[in-house]
Amino acid sequence: MNIQNSFNAVSENGEKIDIAKLQSVLKHFKLKHNAVAVTYCKDAIPEGYEPVNDVPCALIHHADLGKKVYINKEHHDCLVGLYHLGMLENASEYIRDGIYMTDVQQFYTLEAAKSNKHNTPNLPQGMFKAIAAAPLHLVDDESLIHTIVVICEPQHAMILAGAASTRIGKFPIGELGMSACASIFNIPWLENNSTFVIGDGGGRMHNYLSTSELFVIIPRDHIKHLIDVADSFKITPMEMRKRIRPSYFEEKVYASTLPNTSPS
Repeated sequence: MNIQNSFNAVSENGEKIDIAKLQSVLKHFKLKHNAVAVTYCKDAIPEGYEPVNDVPCALIHHADLGKKVYINKEHHDCLVGLYHLGMLENASEYIRDGIYMTDVQQFYTLEAAKSNKHNTPNLPQGMFKAIAAAPLHLVDDESLIHTIVVICEPQHAMILAGAASTRIGKFPIGELGMSACASIFNIPWLENNSTFVIGDGGGRMHNYLSTSELFVIIPRDHIKHLIDVADSFKITPMEMRKRIRPSYFEEKVYASTLPNTSPS
């Protein structure tokens, strides 16, 4: 079964993912949670994945527990999440304008809630039939890996989300304020960029994050950069400090880096 890549149907770099290598790299982080592979299903649902009647953001938690799962129009438990994923036709004003937010979170004004919903990017209506997720170690077909979602501490997030910035100079996106489903699934797909996300209250609760953890989402086209960084990882802080921090300057080291400007 061919589940196409989520980014314009084909990967930008056209490269396949070495799953074994990716798993090896992630093991170095000693993560408390399983890395999760997310698949954006345009038509068929991958074989062996089971539906869950839960909020869409909880897909990550179910996959973290070792399950291969999906949500779609028939199987879910959150109309707001379904709306943001482009799977809810004719969403009511109650959802579209965020009126529900003022009911359950009464510190929201109607104007702010409406702005929040209208500024939240949605997946294109009807583009995907389902969103599927599975623990990475249970995925055999690399074409099913459209994004990787990792729950981790900020120190690990800097490397995971920032890997692409060290190879192609593209900064990751840091996001706070949207519904977690949009943060986890929409932003990385729409921007094709690595993302680190605190998540909203519901998203954190349904995924059982500790107070110090956040989500990192790495799109398919950035996974190679993470592997490249792992293969070439080297830090020489003393050498760098001698050149950029005045308190570390040594005259002979500093002088040796300057061009010879003495008259001949």
